[in-house]
Amino acid sequence: MVPEKQKEFAKNLQGTTPGRYIILYLTIIGIIGGEDIKKESQAKFGRPDYSPSKRYPAKEEAEIMIYAVEQGVSAERLGKSVPKTFLRNHPDVIKGINRENILDFFVAAWDSEGESAEKTIEILERGPNRAVLAKKFNPLPCDFFKGSILGLFDLINVPCRCQEIKCHWQDPGQNACVYEVIWE
Repeated sequence: MVPEKQKEFAKNLQGTTPGRYIILYLTIIGIIGGEDIKKESQAKFGRPDYSPSKRYPAKEEAEIMIYAVEQGVSAERLGKSVPKTFLRNHPDVIKGINRENILDFFVAAWDSEGESAEKTIEILERGPNRAVLAKKFNPLPCDFFKGSILGLFDLINVPCRCQEIKCHWQDPGQNACVYEVIWE
């Protein structure tokens, strides 16, 4: 389940997100969780139609995702589906990605369309086949982020483990969710 603190943050989230991401998430929710959950989440928190090129309140994106996860849709599986879809739309991107720069690509891509100058993803530590990342100011389910990392490594056929080691939605005093990523 999604922590109450995280749901409250999503309800009050400011800013906008590109419609193409909401469309993407709704499509993946429909595939993984079924059309009923997709329609319910869109009816409760979204709007009937989204244009890929317009921006919409970011809280709609967050609340749609949270609702789907609370209805039993796997946040990790949702996240793992995103890199595959991204690659289908941008096939040339994968050519420059390897195990050494994949997380740099991930960090840059995650924040590339945000409205804030403040980074929401940061690499805290880096070592051979290991990194520690921090994610802040993001209401999407924690396992969605984990799944996105795992899905990205899947694209380059590199086995990877990702674990959330600190959660600022559940652990008092934390200002970010922290993930350890280890790959072969």
